[in-house]
Amino acid sequence: MAATKMFFLTVALLAVALFAPAAAAADAAAADAAVDASAKQRYYPRPTYVGIGQSCGGYRRCRGSAICFNGKCTAKFGDAGAVCGQSGLLCRRGHVCEKGRCYKWTSAGGNCSPKLYAKCIGGYTCIKNVCSKWVGVGQSCTPASNQVCYSSLTCRYGKCYNCKTSRCY
Repeated sequence: MAATKMFFLTVALLAVALFAPAAAAADAAAADAAVDASAKQRYYPRPTYVGIGQSCGGYRRCRGSAICFNGKCTAKFGDAGAVCGQSGLLCRRGHVCEKGRCYKWTSAGGNCSPKLYAKCIGGYTCIKNVCSKWVGVGQSCTPASNQVCYSSLTCRYGKCYNCKTSRCY
């Protein structure tokens, strides 16, 4: 019986001697991983998401579809008057980017004031801040229809006339 006890005691001591270094190495690897994780948190912080108008850059990122432009979060799709054409800034649907600003397309009779960043749709031009259509000799030129004679013509009695080459009745 003493020999059996001695055998089991020897086997137990051998097992400890063989597996203890592996367990110690696993503990050391876990400790190294914990140190690496804390170093990553220190040097690679989690990004902070900020809204439009707030400062951005580095780990301060813009929310949603906004983009960081000149250190500020800006809407990627701008309304009338917004900056466009640089660093991916685009204009909202129904707008056009011209000279670095978004302009809203305006239909006949609409306000096309440069202060409002509004432009007239095709075939119309901005005359006295109203989208109007240029018309030629003999065509109707009533203010209500937003039709205006070409600059060389004169509007008389609701029609365009060329007073330089013919009589204006």
